[in-house]
Amino acid sequence: MKYPLSSLVALALLGGCASDQAALSHAKQLLNEGRTDEGAAELEQLVRTYPENSAIRATWARTREQQADRLARDGDTLRLNQQFEEAQSRYQAALLALPNHPRARDGLARLAKDEQQAGRVNEAARAIADKDDAGARTLLKGVLADNPRHARAKKLLAELESKRLRQDNTPAGANSPLNTPVTLEFRNAPLSSIFDMLSQSTGVNFVFDREAQLDGRTTIMVRDTPLNDALNVLLAGNQLSKRLLNDHTVMIYPANANRQKDIDPLHVKTFYLGNIEAKSALALIKTIVKTRDIYIDEKLNTLVMRDSPEAIAIAEKLLASQDLADPEVVLDVEVMEISSEKLANLGMQLPDRVSLSVPTSFDGSSLSLGELRALGKDGLRVGISDPALILNLKHTDGAANTLANPRIRVKNREKAKIQIGDRVPVITTTTNPTSGSVAESINYLDVGLLLDVEPQVYPDNEVGIRLNLEVSNIVKEVPSKSGLLTYQIGTRRANTVLRLKDGETQVLAGLIKREEIESAARVPGLGQLPLLGKIFSSEKNQYNRSELVLLITPRIVRNLETPDSELTQFASGTENSVGADPLQLPSRGAKISVPAANGGQAVPPPPGTVPQGVQVEPMRPPLPPPPPPPPPPSGVQGQGGTRP
Repeated sequence: MKYPLSSLVALALLGGCASDQAALSHAKQLLNEGRTDEGAAELEQLVRTYPENSAIRATWARTREQQADRLARDGDTLRLNQQFEEAQSRYQAALLALPNHPRARDGLARLAKDEQQAGRVNEAARAIADKDDAGARTLLKGVLADNPRHARAKKLLAELESKRLRQDNTPAGANSPLNTPVTLEFRNAPLSSIFDMLSQSTGVNFVFDREAQLDGRTTIMVRDTPLNDALNVLLAGNQLSKRLLNDHTVMIYPANANRQKDIDPLHVKTFYLGNIEAKSALALIKTIVKTRDIYIDEKLNTLVMRDSPEAIAIAEKLLASQDLADPEVVLDVEVMEISSEKLANLGMQLPDRVSLSVPTSFDGSSLSLGELRALGKDGLRVGISDPALILNLKHTDGAANTLANPRIRVKNREKAKIQIGDRVPVITTTTNPTSGSVAESINYLDVGLLLDVEPQVYPDNEVGIRLNLEVSNIVKEVPSKSGLLTYQIGTRRANTVLRLKDGETQVLAGLIKREEIESAARVPGLGQLPLLGKIFSSEKNQYNRSELVLLITPRIVRNLETPDSELTQFASGTENSVGADPLQLPSRGAKISVPAANGGQAVPPPPGTVPQGVQVEPMRPPLPPPPPPPPPPSGVQGQGGTRP
């Protein structure tokens, strides 16, 4: 049989179209299954094989764009997490999928800058470890000038500024004479003389406020104590206070509120809160630090306070210990309703009634007695329901499992709600007794699965869960007298509180609903026969059982990160002076003795720095007490000499 050439060409084209459409469908199926690389490779091969197919080329172009976007997004995430090598590979893969992709090209450009900034931030961190705060501050400010949102640089610079703020109150360096251990032994000596001797022997300059009372006398005996701590004890016993101006200068002024307001500097600090609410932070600062000049911005969740550097340092530690991320937990919930049904309906079902009727007259009136006598057998009518005989041969045995497996993430002590089901409309009618008008309103009734959970994450990686479970279904519809439908709702409910370990699964079961129904339809008399009764009866046995099973597994995503001990317990000053230095006398190796101890060869100090009668010597082992010297005629008497 011969076919025209045009027919052969048409058949070939149809066959080719069918093959490329099947290949395109297979490639789309791979993409839908998440096998993006395989689907993209197959599309690329199809484009080469069928370059004229516009559908394949359009799908390939769209797939390349989606693949490049996904790789570029992954690269951005890795770059922000400072995983630079992985980010570079993602950007390069995006450019291979779609050359000149703008997001991938910009990502590679930013990647080089981010690597450079990360190196400078690491260098600043090493400088902080080496106590080169000035160099670290310069590096961090340079990084923030290029990228103001660099998180690590902002954090390190904030720590440096907080450290400098704390050091403003105690500017004495490690080599300051205020940190030099001294021994002071003065009995009933004038304060002015004590400060004079301290200044000449240690090189510390004292500046006195005009209201400072220095005409009183005092007694102090301390050994092997840093000069700064000894000054704190000396001033506290004479109602004086000090202000360190630099490493070698101390200002002495009265310890009263008026002078402290005039002399003590006040700083302003803005706290940007991330987790704690500004109102809670306000109550915390007012209660603990007693700050009055404080303001909060609820929109920005910031707190601004104006107080002394000591009070700001305490507030900073308090907020650092409270502004913590809330714990979070993922709850894996699996709800199963296991139901089984058995039904046996066997036997012969005969009509349950037989009727006998006679015809009526034409006009519908009843027949007379003579007319009834005249009726023959053909005039009587016997009525039997249709069908006249039913043979029941039904036996079912089935089981059904309804499974819901939600997965929800929730914060600590926050409620989460899972609802799976339907909202059934319930129509309510309202009649106005005056006008007689009738109004209808529709309310919705939730039917199905309702689960309320409220977790509480404990520090020992355990999770307490307050759980409310309710499963409801429509049992039957009940029509009202007005023709509206009402519903009979079957409900199973469980409320409990449990505590589980991280990853532990708890099974809540036993919510069982059971129905057993037995019924039989028999022909009177014949159905009660011992053997033949089965023929003239139909028996129905129905058994329904359903059980509700709940499986819940908590998985902690983030627990509460407990702060260091330096943030949870620290000195906060006194009742009247927040952040004041504690009165303490730590023991150290003495270098300066004012006046000098007797015995031993003293090391001569530089000329002109020590007054007459005061010696500076290294610490030596204790010697036997020397005989008491004769009392001086006047002035202040010390162990090593007398100052007129």
